[in-house]
Parts: sequence; C-alpha cells; structure tokens
Amino acid sequence: MMYTTQVLDAAIQTANALHKNVKPFDFAISLGDTCNSTSYIELRWYIDVIDGKVISSSSGAHLGASAIDYQKPYKAAGLDKSIPWYQALGNHDHFMIGSFPVYADPNLNLSASYISDTVWSVPNELLTPDFATFPALFDKDDLKVPTTTKYYGGVIDGTTPLGAIIHTGDASQTTPPKVVADPNRRSLLRTEWIQEYFKTSTGPVGHGFNLVNGTQKPGDLAEVAAMQSFTDKVVALFEVSNVFDADFNLVGPQPLCTPAHSPAKTAPPPYPVDTPLVSEVSLLWSPVSSKPKLLQLIAGAKQSLVITTEEMTDADMVCQIQAVAQSAAKPSVRILLSGDIGSSNEAAVNTLLGLGLANLSIRVMPGQPPPPVATPTPLYMHGKQVIADGIVAYVGSENLTNTSLIQNRELGMLFTDPVMIARLQSVFTSDFTTPGNSLPATACTGINCATIACPAP
Repeated sequence: MMYTTQVLDAAIQTANALHKNVKPFDFAISLGDTCNSTSYIELRWYIDVIDGKVISSSSGAHLGASAIDYQKPYKAAGLDKSIPWYQALGNHDHFMIGSFPVYADPNLNLSASYISDTVWSVPNELLTPDFATFPALFDKDDLKVPTTTKYYGGVIDGTTPLGAIIHTGDASQTTPPKVVADPNRRSLLRTEWIQEYFKTSTGPVGHGFNLVNGTQKPGDLAEVAAMQSFTDKVVALFEVSNVFDADFNLVGPQPLCTPAHSPAKTAPPPYPVDTPLVSEVSLLWSPVSSKPKLLQLIAGAKQSLVITTEEMTDADMVCQIQAVAQSAAKPSVRILLSGDIGSSNEAAVNTLLGLGLANLSIRVMPGQPPPPVATPTPLYMHGKQVIADGIVAYVGSENLTNTSLIQNRELGMLFTDPVMIARLQSVFTSDFTTPGNSLPATACTGINCATIACPAP
C-alpha cells in the first residue's frame, strides 16, 4: 500500500523498455479504478506518474517526507511520449467504495470526511459486500442504521518505516483519531475527474474523453457523452467476458458426440439464474434481457421500422410490430425474412399482411430452397437486425422467436452510431428493393391458415 505510486512507476518503466527493446506499442489503455473513492490527490498521483512529474505520495503535513522511504518525493520516469494512452472510467473513480455517489445523500456529508482532520468511523455492515448487487457491493444506507456499532479502521502512521496501522477499534470506546486536514484529498464529481485528463503533458489531449468530435471543452455535455461512449465499450467487453466464463464453467467439458455419433445433449440450457448480473444497457442477453429490450426498441419506432430476421414466430414480437404499423403515426414498416408459406414464419406473415396496411411490407430471401419453393434468391436471409427511426439499431444473434429470446444463450447489441446505421440501411435497401435480391412475401389464403392472435389496437 505504501509504495503504490512507486509500483506504478516501475510498471511504466517496464512498459517503456518493452516498447523500446521488444515491440513498439500502438497505444496503452487503462480500464479504470485509477483512484479510490473519487479522491483528487490519488488521481493526480496516477496522472503525474504517467506524465513523469515529481511525486510526493503523502498528504496532510507530509511528516515522513524527509526520512521515510515510501514518502520521499521522487521523479517518476513517465510513459514514453510516443505511446498514446487512453482512459476508461471505473466504478471506484466516481463512486465511494465503488458503490454509490459521494454526494448521493447530503445528510451523510460524506465529502467532508475526505478532507477533515477527524478520521471517519463506519459500521461493519457498510464494508460487508453484498455480491447479489454486484458491482455495487455496499449500501450507503447502512450508515443510517442507529443500532450498528461503528469502528475506526485505522490509519497508517507515516512516521514509521513500515507504515504501522494505528487508531483502530470500537468508535464508542475510542477517542476519534486526528490527522492533518488536506483539501487535496477532496472527492471529485465525475465531470471534475474527467477534466483532469485534459491537464496532462502526455497525449492525446483528453485521453479518450474527447473522441466525439474533438471540439468539446472539459466537462461539457458532449465531452461527458464521449467519456460514456468510450467507457461503455470497455464495460461491454468485460461483461461479455464475464458471461463467457460463467457459461464455460457451468457444466464442465462435454463429449463432442455420444457413442451413436449424435450430438451430445447433456448440458442444460442457460437458465436465467445461470446468467451473471448483466447491466450494460447496450447489450441484449438471452434468456434474460433480449426480449424486453427488443420489444422496447420496436415500440419506440415513430417514423420507420426496419427488421431482418431468419425466423419470426414469437407472438409478442409480431403483435408489437402490428401495433406500431397500426399506430396513428403510420411509420414505414419493412421486414425481410427467410421465407413465408411453408416456413416457420408463415403465421407471422399471414398476420401482418392480413392487416392490409399500405405502410407495411414484407419480402423474403429463401436462398436456393428445395422444392416446392420454385423461385430462389441469390442469398438466404440469416441476418438479424432492427432499426428504429434510422437512429437506433440492434444487431445480434437473436431471432424473433421464443426459443432464441428466452431459452438460448444469445447476444446482441444496441447502438446509435450514424455511420454504422447508414451502412446497415444501405444493405437492407439493396436487399429489399433490387429486383431478384428478394421476393414479395405471400400470405396464405386458405381456411386453415395459421395466424397469431393480437390484442385489438
């Protein structure tokens, strides 16, 4: 603990050596939690070590700075300036103990404890993690329970060479420990935390928090949006990795084939309880969140709705599409499927085309089907996408089926990148309108045609 900044400096020196002598790095990225519980002084130590500045890794009166090794000021090596580095926001960077905003409850006055001359006492309950609420492991409301016993967790005696822990124990039995107050220990708001990345001597300016259009001022809304976009990508990567690990370890290795050479089916499906806590709003996970998020996306369409899917059999999805098509806004609804009559999509096609709406059209891409389908198309529709109003898009593995949405493990993503959405729209339009690329869907006209019963609008 005492040598935290020195360890970071050593890591930077190692990175510089690898960059120079082994293989140059294209860039460096820090995945967050650079400071503990939003503290300004810890954030500046982190940035200043990377910038190669003089580091004084203590606070208050700096009583050990002249004699205690881990408190003596030193000149950090600094990251090689030819390596651009980027930063993500971690939960400890802007939440107290990674779980709640410091300013969430003004009555607790948590921010004052950072810079005060009196050490803070806390109940054991506050620091007992609740993994059911991961990543917010701690609850600030535990501080309000009057019956809990509070304790002093101790402070490091900066006058001792090994950093002895002093002033611990039951708060009711101990005089409140005193330290030297220091405003540099203050808690930072998230925008203030971001602004510090515009006050560095290494590059690029902003270290990833100015990637929207490069014109933002530190702390403005566009710059905060850039930070959120960049951070969300990193969080999404961690979430995907976390679910993969959980699935991989769920049942252990399985044989590829049974003795009869048929696929082994010994593994259970990924039930919702088997899915780790997922919170990234841009990701759609089956069986836990794909269906509600797709229903919400479709329901939000007011001008246009574009859908491609191999299969569309889920009644809730079909009825939501019907509701949008019948809404007073009359948005353009265009759907590309793999097939119509004789396919799994027949009931959905019959239901939607049976509405007789001019603003709703369906085409199919059956590829090179066997008889009795006589007319092929160059490609088979296997893609899955939904685009609402040309501004929000989903792409993923989920079909609009009950199996895909609430039984399988599936993964999709929501995004708003206009360039990517324009590309999706272009390919869809080519498939939908170019003669021969797709065929108009045909509804069944017999008395026994399958349909889906939807509520009246």
